[in-house]
Amino acid sequence: MSRTYRATGINLKSAPLGESDRILTILTRDRGLIRAVAAGSRKPKSSLGGRCNLFVVNEWMIANGKSLDRLTQAETIASYPGLARNLGLLTAAQYLAELVLFQTPDDRPDPHLFDRTLELLDRLEALPADATPAAIVANLCLGIFRLLDFAGLAPQVRECSATGIAIVPNPTNRDWRSGFNYQVGGALDLNACRELQKLRDPEIRRLWNLDRDAALALRMPTPDRYVNATELTLLQHLASDGSLDRHYDALTANDLAASWANVENLLRQYAQYHLGRGIQSANLLDSYTTAMLAVPHPRDPAR
Repeated sequence: MSRTYRATGINLKSAPLGESDRILTILTRDRGLIRAVAAGSRKPKSSLGGRCNLFVVNEWMIANGKSLDRLTQAETIASYPGLARNLGLLTAAQYLAELVLFQTPDDRPDPHLFDRTLELLDRLEALPADATPAAIVANLCLGIFRLLDFAGLAPQVRECSATGIAIVPNPTNRDWRSGFNYQVGGALDLNACRELQKLRDPEIRRLWNLDRDAALALRMPTPDRYVNATELTLLQHLASDGSLDRHYDALTANDLAASWANVENLLRQYAQYHLGRGIQSANLLDSYTTAMLAVPHPRDPAR
């Protein structure tokens, strides 16, 4: 007889298997990631059917198998039906689930990551079904930032990553820009980097024919991309605990939707660089934001 065990977990990924089964990837509090077969769960009358939906939290009874464990019973603890009522919310949840899976080794439980995942899903679920694109993408960006911070990868956005000088965006100057470099880990004060480079140039020239590696190490990093004052301000709010909530209405105004989309794209590229993997759900997010930003949102008073 197969040995059985219990595990509390969140369904983060589902794939069909055969004609009526599916394989679930479940983040559990005490056992890390579990991949198990839910036999017959795709049949109309299956007792496991609804419990196998994404973002359902179950108390599972699981039987050990030779290659994959088998899900035998489940008691639902929590679910997130609100996510399915809005394509943007569902896409944001799938996006965050991918990031969680990227940083969760098999058989290495992390109760804190489990709790953080629930907190982020709770946050998305609390948004109204008619949430604006700005609100959805802002909350997605907050989730991305918090997961990167949990992994020790949060970008530096309040000080220059190369010089350590505080960066203060100037929203009154439409031409104001900051650099951003993925490798060094965050924002670059372009003026400070330029001045420091001038100071280092003589030493670089001196070392060039003696120790080229040492000379190259003195070069200031070049930006992978640039961010304007509004975008860096939004990033700094994400990095300040509770700041987004304190200024929520102003920071999720409809006219900031495009800026939030740019911030998400920056965080996406940064996360993919450091995690070494592409985020598949980002393609769905691009489709959603392209469609929603092309027309006024129903709640936009200018409509």
